[in-house]
Amino acid sequence: MSQACRLYEPDLAAAALDALELVEEVAVRRHVAGCPCCDPLLAELEFAAAILGAAVDQVAPPRGLKRRVLDAARDRQPSKQEIPQ
Repeated sequence: MSQACRLYEPDLAAAALDALELVEEVAVRRHVAGCPCCDPLLAELEFAAAILGAAVDQVAPPRGLKRRVLDAARDRQPSKQEIPQ
């Protein structure tokens, strides 16, 4: 395992779950595309993520959940500390 692999390995599971920020995702995918070590590992993690979703019963969200989430997001005012300069 190369030094680059050690750098990107912690992000492979997040990449398999589509849980990285765009900049991180691009960096991980760029590394994996040319890495004989990380490429099969990411493929295994993506496979595992896919079958996990199919392994549980799918349930409908509670009625009104989407509206409550959108209302809460709209009503939330960021503090001045949260606004980047």
